[in-house]
Order: sequence, then structure tokens, then C-alpha cells
Amino acid sequence: MGSQGFIKANKSFTRQNMGYLYRFLQLSQMVSNFSHMLWHPRHQR
Repeated sequence: MGSQGFIKANKSFTRQNMGYLYRFLQLSQMVSNFSHMLWHPRHQR
């Protein structure tokens, strides 16, 4: 019973961490796109 509860808690913990990681990746992608726009304005069409 103890190991089952541990596995369930670990699954929810992993899902939460994946959500944070996904949000962080989105944010870093936005930041890199924004800085690219700022530093290379002549490449815009």
C-alpha cells in the first residue's frame, strides 16, 4: 500500500514539474524571439 501511494504521488509530482518545465521553455522561446527581433531588425519582412 505504501509503495502504491508513493507511485501515485510521484506521478502527480512529475506532471506538475512537466507543466513548469513546459511553461519555462515557452517563456525562454518568447524571450529569445523578442531579443532576436531587437538585435536583428533588418531581417524582418
